[in-house]
Amino acid sequence: MVLLKLRRELDANGMKDKQIGFTTRYNSFWKEAPSGWTPWPSDGEAIIVDNHLKDQGSSISDTVNWVNLMVYDQSPSDFGSPSGITIDTFKTVVTAVEKIVRKDRIVIGLEPGKQANDGKWEGLQTDKDIIDWVS
Repeated sequence: MVLLKLRRELDANGMKDKQIGFTTRYNSFWKEAPSGWTPWPSDGEAIIVDNHLKDQGSSISDTVNWVNLMVYDQSPSDFGSPSGITIDTFKTVVTAVEKIVRKDRIVIGLEPGKQANDGKWEGLQTDKDIIDWVS
């Protein structure tokens, strides 16, 4: 795996301070979407990556410095909340991620304003609520 090879090469060459990030979709930390959420073919990718890393004596948390979760640009109906993504949406995602990744490695991507792919910005107050909840 490229991530692990890179981490080991950096560490072996005196560059332990160099950081590696892993950006993935919100749904890659479960094999089945939560009830009411739209399942996507990429479900479970991070689980597969973590299992492969464990087979090599590592893990996602030991290999990368952060995991950036993309929880935007999706139609709110994909999350079972047609009127907009809610704080509970983010809590569901982060709770799944925390089963695999240390909390201090999780970064949540927020994208204020116009969204792609039928996404709907949940609004500044929800963004603030998310920031307060994770800090």
